[in-house]
Amino acid sequence: MFGRKIIDSRRTAPSELRVQFERIAQMQAELDSLRMAAERPSRKKKVNETDLYADILALNQTAAAARQYEVAYHLLAAALHAAEIARDTERIEAILRLAIQQGVAVDGELNHPMAADNARKRGNTPLYESLAGTARAKLAQIESQRVIDERQVVPNQDVLEDE
Repeated sequence: MFGRKIIDSRRTAPSELRVQFERIAQMQAELDSLRMAAERPSRKKKVNETDLYADILALNQTAAAARQYEVAYHLLAAALHAAEIARDTERIEAILRLAIQQGVAVDGELNHPMAADNARKRGNTPLYESLAGTARAKLAQIESQRVIDERQVVPNQDVLEDE
């Protein structure tokens, strides 16, 4: 029922949606590959991380402009993962702003299932608010790790030799 409502309410040809979903699936596979590479000990930054983020964000903007907020939400979440892998706080901050903006836009849609009022009526946290919270948490996590890294004390060779 939820999937049918997306197609019915958006006046987008099913073939266009299929193409968009295929692109999303391809990007998810690329993100999975990046995540696996990031988990390896040699965290080499891939050249296409920047391009992947930009591609995902461009698709997000297209989906949001077409008022396909469900698709836009998932693309924004994917962009957040790409920015997190790169530990790029500026991009995470941009995603935070977009999550807030797109959440306001969906709230303006009368009776949209993703609108904050409708989510709260169902006892749920609105998805865009949740995504904004996740972005804030990622920023805090990166900042915390930066502080920890700065405070780590490396043993001084002179001290070790005196013992």
